[in-house]
Amino acid sequence: MAMLINPEDGQPANYILEELPPSSPNEPKRYRLIGIDNDHSFGVTVAKKENEGKKSLKFIEVKTLLFCLKEMNEILPAEVHQHFKNIAFEEILPKWLEDLGDLEKGYQALFTSEERQSFLPLSEEEKNSWAQWFRKNNLDNVPPPENKHSYIGVAFNRETIERVYNKFKGLQNILKDNREIKPLEILKELEAPLASKYDKGFAVYPRGQDLYERFDLVDGEAYHRPQGGGFYTSTRLGPFLRSSDIPLAQTVQDLILQGKQQGPAQALIILERLLQEDAKQNHLLSDFKNLLGARAREEFLKNYNFKNTSPKDQRDLLNDIKSRQGTERGAIRRLNLKYCSSLTGEYFKGFEGKFVTYLGLQGCSRLTEDDLFILAQGVPSLRCLNLSHLQKLVRLGNSTPLRVTNRIFQLLQLKTLIITNAKAFEEIYINGPQLKEVKLQNCPNLQKLILETPQLQDLDLRGNASITDEALNKTMRFILQLKNLYIEGCDRIQEKEFAQTKSYYPFAVFKMLPSGNKEHLLKLLRGEETIAKGDGATQLVNLKYIPTLRGLDISSHPLALSTINILAEYLKKNTTLTTLNLLDTNINSLQAPILIKSLQSNQTLTELTLEKNRIGPVSAIALAGVFKTNTSLKILNLRDTDIRDEGAEILLPALQDSHSLTELDLGGLSCGSGAKSAKALVQFLKSNKTLTAMHLVRNAVWFANSEAKNFMGALAANTTLRTLNLGWTYDLNPLYVFKDEDIQRLGENCSLTSLSLRKANINTSEAKILGEAFKNNTTLTELDLYGNRIDDIGVAALLIPLFQVNNTTLKKLDLGDNGLLGSRPFADLFIINQSLTTLRLDHNKYYSNSGNLGSLLFLTLVLRENKTLTEISLCANHISDADALNLAAALKKIKL
Repeated sequence: MAMLINPEDGQPANYILEELPPSSPNEPKRYRLIGIDNDHSFGVTVAKKENEGKKSLKFIEVKTLLFCLKEMNEILPAEVHQHFKNIAFEEILPKWLEDLGDLEKGYQALFTSEERQSFLPLSEEEKNSWAQWFRKNNLDNVPPPENKHSYIGVAFNRETIERVYNKFKGLQNILKDNREIKPLEILKELEAPLASKYDKGFAVYPRGQDLYERFDLVDGEAYHRPQGGGFYTSTRLGPFLRSSDIPLAQTVQDLILQGKQQGPAQALIILERLLQEDAKQNHLLSDFKNLLGARAREEFLKNYNFKNTSPKDQRDLLNDIKSRQGTERGAIRRLNLKYCSSLTGEYFKGFEGKFVTYLGLQGCSRLTEDDLFILAQGVPSLRCLNLSHLQKLVRLGNSTPLRVTNRIFQLLQLKTLIITNAKAFEEIYINGPQLKEVKLQNCPNLQKLILETPQLQDLDLRGNASITDEALNKTMRFILQLKNLYIEGCDRIQEKEFAQTKSYYPFAVFKMLPSGNKEHLLKLLRGEETIAKGDGATQLVNLKYIPTLRGLDISSHPLALSTINILAEYLKKNTTLTTLNLLDTNINSLQAPILIKSLQSNQTLTELTLEKNRIGPVSAIALAGVFKTNTSLKILNLRDTDIRDEGAEILLPALQDSHSLTELDLGGLSCGSGAKSAKALVQFLKSNKTLTAMHLVRNAVWFANSEAKNFMGALAANTTLRTLNLGWTYDLNPLYVFKDEDIQRLGENCSLTSLSLRKANINTSEAKILGEAFKNNTTLTELDLYGNRIDDIGVAALLIPLFQVNNTTLKKLDLGDNGLLGSRPFADLFIINQSLTTLRLDHNKYYSNSGNLGSLLFLTLVLRENKTLTEISLCANHISDADALNLAAALKKIKL
């Protein structure tokens, strides 16, 4: 009976053990349990409670000592089995509700309607009315009427009587199908979560005398346990009724007006409707053949419960369904056969189910693995398959290599597979090229899963206590599109952090990281970090395990042709990678086009570095083809790639119309005479409107021909370029120097913020021209003049016009390797400047014994007077130890 009434407070003190008188002298002693406190009954099995404003938490509400009795794990006595199997519950339940109705009337007769209403909590309207009355009469300090929480009557609602009614029917069907069965097995059929809860008690305390230990283990935490006392429930009646959707915060009158009154009379009305619906269902079953149209039959099966049908009626119904499936017009597309105990593999032999798209087989207790293989042959167009509550299902497919053959369960069109609460289920090996969702919940023995499901997006493994990290990792190599992975309740999985990335479960990727840094891997999976240089260059085959990867750095690691092919295939399909660094990876002119062509279908990569790879002119042609379709690439680094003059001539026109490119590095391209490519470069600068940074280092040959003047003119007119690097021309051509007019045109650009003329062979006179050129510039923030031929006088000539009042933007200045001495006039320049923050003077000639006190005087003056400098570098200036000590002493006196 406890299975039917769901006691919430069945602790030991709420029962009395009474000895029954013997019916004969030799009869063994008999006892019966009497419940003396049953006010918390007929509740829901799984209830909810609020979690401090967060989402509601689910918990098992039923608690009773009766489910801990040793008899729960013993075969049900034959007389009890027979009694409950034959009980006429359709007669008992109405009589019981009528008796409850009479009892309720007796309770309510003890009080007037006004008194019964006063016992209820105040409604919001009543609370407001009382508050207004108190304020009106200046009675702010008088407390309002007491707010009580008592309901005079027998509380009932629709869901309660439906649960009792369906449990009664389910109990009788279980007893009809099983001659010998244990009460615990019955509970598993009726209330699987509840049975799972009490089954744990028998697993820990299997002996009969461990009754109280079992109860304490399973339900003890839900009770207060004073020292030396018993069990005291912490659940009050009000919250218990609310969990059953029986409100207390409304008056009886409110309930009546809204048709929500809860009581035996209303429950009796619901029961009569249930009995009528069952009678109607039985009538429909007999007339199933006469239903018009497949849609009507589909709707009938959706609401039909095979549990309440005799085996003969089940077989008749199944045969009728089978006979209609051969034609498209008569076929049922969404076929529900829930809890059909007569269903076996024999039924699916010759089954023409090519039109079936949904098949619900929940609770079909006789189905086995072999039956499902027969089924798969007959439903080739199936989209959704539900195999929940199949108690005999042990495996679906076979992935055990020790067997002679591996059987793969295959449904080519299947998109959703559901297997939940299959207690014996251990292994699944399925091939589903279209599968997008797999739900394998609460299968406690599931240990092996191989899912060849490249389109899978949602994998739900909650409540599978036997799944390990290794088991999960084995299946992930087949999955390419996973978005959500749920592993709550999988206690043997240790690395649960990976599930939070909503990505793969990629233990194989640990091999990509020499450091084995788990935190780094987690950040990779979340798209927060990139694969750093040296991490996994030889493990590119495992890139698919990181679908969220944003950056990949394989620089300075030679790549074989096979690896380049893998990378090319990855780039074709990848939709997340934004940065790829292939600097100095030994890619040649035969391999590079393979990689570059893969970018034609890629629309996510924004930064590509091919520096120091001799990819040749053919690769430039391939890149030109990429920019016809690619709209995502923003940064392209082709420094020292040997594309030569003919390659640059083809590539630059293709880049003219690019609407995405913002940074281009064409340094050191070995362009020969450079005549054609220089002309293409000029045209590019005139046409392109998106480029903000250009690097042309070691390309003096471009500026030594007839196009140099045009180049500087185009540069002066360009309004989008912010960063320009023209350095290292001296290394390439020591005889080349910038012409005075070229330098003058360079200063006309009104958009540059960063200019590098590093090792550009600039002398003192040219430095003066450069200073005059930028005298009125209000955008330049960085100037790099490292490695030129500018002395102290030349620096003064450069900086005096540059440090005029009009220019307050220059922040960083590099004057390293110019033969500077650090004279007093030189120091005065930086005292008057109020914008510079970084000054680099590396590799110059500071000697404190040179007669002008050198670096010591310079630093003490500048640091004492200048208010903006935060960084000064004097590396490699031959300062002696004594000078360094003097400098340190001087610095102590200066407040930085």
